Amino acid sequence: MVDVEKIKNQAGHETAEEFSKVTENIQKDETGKYVVINKRVRFPHELYCIDICLKTDVVELTYQRSDTVKFKLELVKYKDGCLLKERKNETFYNENFMEFAITVFIAHLRVHFYSVYRFLIRLDLPYKTFLEERHSDYLRKAFFYYFNQGLSRMEEPIKSRELKFDANSELEVMAVLPFLCPDALESIELVCSDARLEAKGEADISMLDVVLTPQFKQARAWSTKGFVMGLSPKHFVHIEHLITSFSYLSVQDVQIMQQAYLEMPGFVKASVQCTVFNYEAVAKVLAENPNKLLRMTMSRKGLFVVERQQN
Repeated sequence: MVDVEKIKNQAGHETAEEFSKVTENIQKDETGKYVVINKRVRFPHELYCIDICLKTDVVELTYQRSDTVKFKLELVKYKDGCLLKERKNETFYNENFMEFAITVFIAHLRVHFYSVYRFLIRLDLPYKTFLEERHSDYLRKAFFYYFNQGLSRMEEPIKSRELKFDANSELEVMAVLPFLCPDALESIELVCSDARLEAKGEADISMLDVVLTPQFKQARAWSTKGFVMGLSPKHFVHIEHLITSFSYLSVQDVQIMQQAYLEMPGFVKASVQCTVFNYEAVAKVLAENPNKLLRMTMSRKGLFVVERQQN
């Protein structure tokens, strides 16, 4: 049986009340052999619903959008690691929906259940091939291959283009690979660079993400081979905004997203505007803003920065 108290202690939540919000529906299976944790998430636009169940050996996600798209993934634990795989008899109907669902899946598991795992995800991907092959079959195969390759490298040290995925470290990092969504090449760029890691040191960076609009066509000129998103259990409130930003493909939607960030308690509008984005600029911003949560949003007008003092 899953030890709910153990999960609670490992999940990084500071109070039992916070944890109860995550595990609202805890029930024993009729066999009494495991505990099922059901969490239903409804996003602001009310188009997406996510159900996550945690069992003894399988973490299962059912993803459904307006009763038209539905598939399941499961994370199976083994003695030497874990493996993400498709459920049998389930189909990925659309790679964009797949991207969204897998991102949500990883994000929620990252925050709630990944404390028991520690692994690396490589970000040196076949970028040119990805640009040429955009159909769902390649997408699916590529995702599972690279995700599971990352899981298999659990104890190796961090190397170039690799980042630690460890719930117990102060640097909360989740790797979101670029083949998850073809449109993401123009819509989202989450920065991974040596300059970023060296700017303040790993322990000082809590979150950094850069969002591009599709109209910003220069994205490919400086796009890296991988996207990196930092999530911390203490900032669970940001997940809905962060994940739904993957589907914000218009300038108007990006502006709405920016306003939503600014209206959150503790946020202040920051000062950086530039027309050419580079890693040196990111390192400079990080160095000049110690102990702050940084969120950078790119639009056609340049680099829009929102910053927040850490709690």
